[in-house]
Amino acid sequence: MSEPRKYTVQTLLFELERLMGRYWPAVLVEGEVHQITTPASGHTYFQLRESDAVLPSVMWRNDWRASSYKPNAGDRVIVRGRLALYMQQGKVQLYCSVIRPAGEGAQAREIAARRARLEAEGLLDPRRKRALPKFPRIVGIATSPTGAALQDFLRISQERYPAARILLAGCTVQGAEAAPSVIRAIELLIEDGRSDVIVIARGGGSRADLVAFQDEDLARFAARSPIPIVSAVGHEIDESLLDLVADAVAATPSAAAVLVLPDGMALRQRIDESETRLRACTSRVIARRRRELSALRARLQSPA
Repeated sequence: MSEPRKYTVQTLLFELERLMGRYWPAVLVEGEVHQITTPASGHTYFQLRESDAVLPSVMWRNDWRASSYKPNAGDRVIVRGRLALYMQQGKVQLYCSVIRPAGEGAQAREIAARRARLEAEGLLDPRRKRALPKFPRIVGIATSPTGAALQDFLRISQERYPAARILLAGCTVQGAEAAPSVIRAIELLIEDGRSDVIVIARGGGSRADLVAFQDEDLARFAARSPIPIVSAVGHEIDESLLDLVADAVAATPSAAAVLVLPDGMALRQRIDESETRLRACTSRVIARRRRELSALRARLQSPA
């Protein structure tokens, strides 16, 4: 048996890289994003995982900036790139040029089909949208009781119009159970009957995080609510089905508080200005009447 060929470390690594370039000049890889970071260099480093398998990956600064989709940890993606060896560590690495959500095409088609069904039933007709109450006494909010969305909404509400009471219906706003949970929260607020308007709030996230608000059952339930609905699920990627059927849309929970509640400070200023004008008007009337009375008195002749 002949002796195997002897390589130096550098020669072997170069040979492996040459073979990868020859057999895998371009690859499409699907996996879940983990440990994603973008340091000061602007390059983005992350891992693609599938069960126990891990593929270190990098996307150079210009490609990352040009990408309209920026994944978060936990997102499932499809990446186009090339395999190469990172010589300094002797590991295979995927150099990515394009990244997009996995299943995006099928999901987009399904959402489009849902939208078409809702539109056919007239649930997207803008004439259905109702005006929000100008001075709501009670605002119902369906959101996570532990999330930042609730705290943001409460903070702005207290600053803007502390006279309004906030009624919370806690729910899950992410994951497979989110849509049924939000429906139940809206249902509880409707059954309670005290809310003048209902805000559905979530503090942003990736398109995958917000998929619950593309749910057809949730959209139908919100569209048929007897109480006006405001969608404030914190994303500007595109319109959700909930956005389309809601009576009003706010970009964030904080913006929703501004939308549904009047500006208390401005109201107080208007009242003060009205009071000042009323006092001035009253003073002018009194002064005029006094002058008229003095003139009449001067015209009276003494009985003597």
